[in-house]
Amino acid sequence: MGEVDDPSQDLSSPYHVSSSDNPSFLIVPIILEGPNYHHWSRSFQISLISKNKIGFIDGTIKAPNRTKSLFPTWQRANMLVVSWILKAVSQSIAQSIICMDNAFDIWNDLKERFSQGDMIRISDIQEMISSFKQGELTVTNYFTQLKILWNELDLFRPLSASSCASKCNTLVNVSKYKTQDQIIKFLRVLNDNYSTVRTQILLMDPLQSLNKVCSLVTQQERQIFGDQSKAMIATSKGGYKNNATTYGRGAGYGRGSNGRGYTSKICSHCGRTGHTIDTCYKNHGFPPHFKFKNQNHDRSHTNAVFHNTNFNNNEQNHECSKSEVESQQIGFTPEQYQTLLALLQQTKSSGNASNQVSIIPSNPSNPSNQTGNNFISSFSS
Repeated sequence: MGEVDDPSQDLSSPYHVSSSDNPSFLIVPIILEGPNYHHWSRSFQISLISKNKIGFIDGTIKAPNRTKSLFPTWQRANMLVVSWILKAVSQSIAQSIICMDNAFDIWNDLKERFSQGDMIRISDIQEMISSFKQGELTVTNYFTQLKILWNELDLFRPLSASSCASKCNTLVNVSKYKTQDQIIKFLRVLNDNYSTVRTQILLMDPLQSLNKVCSLVTQQERQIFGDQSKAMIATSKGGYKNNATTYGRGAGYGRGSNGRGYTSKICSHCGRTGHTIDTCYKNHGFPPHFKFKNQNHDRSHTNAVFHNTNFNNNEQNHECSKSEVESQQIGFTPEQYQTLLALLQQTKSSGNASNQVSIIPSNPSNPSNQTGNNFISSFSS
């Protein structure tokens, strides 16, 4: 086969311009403003490589003599790259390069202007990496932000491949030590929750890759927060809390025979577990939304005066029958209520209630007891 006369017709040639190569097309997602030069240049080079036009800015494709037949073809492809550069820079920068015709010259001009001051930026990045900690970030977000700083540092200090065979081992070792330093940095400032997996990873020989280390820590994160989520769900359903006073739902930890979890709280007023006298419904009154064991209980008997302080968390620990609640509403203690029932039974059997005088126990600390005593005394008389 003979040589192609027009290389622009060869689909594999950098001189080929397809119908999708629009001069007004923005080929990179970011605009060059100046300080972001290194990220912008890396993105622009990647886009040119994908379009087979990288040779126009790295110097591998030289401008032919104007007398050569190839010059119009080169000029067309070169101007396409120039138009992409003009679209990818800010308006003020574009005004400074609009008169330049060669994409290679424009690229070098931008590099000389905006890649300066590298030492100051390198110092800033190293300081940011040194002081960066996980804090409230997830492991994935923490690793991602840390990797962004590492990648930017690599743009300033790339490890260039060497063509000398004697330097290959040295380059490999430098890359290896660099990766180890990054792993140590990543693990060292993790939160204390990951101390176990951190120790296990550092004891591995050989040390895993950076991405593998991140994966191991992420698995530990899912396990930690997964267990916490299960504990919260179980607690919200009346199950277990992982602390010193409350344990899991199961045999041996039941409250009475109900098996609703062991607790160290005992009420000195009613004798039930799970709450104290400060939040005892029998002592302070029942809330309007309280659920009684007897579903037919008339809620109108519920005490209208109810203090909300810390009572909602104790509703599940109060299980009262209708008779107990009604006795509370008219000012009787359980002992007074039982005594009154016994007095009524004796009155019915003997027909002489006035002779059945009993001593009703009283509780001076509870003002409602006085009401109960007066009521029983009047009844007896």
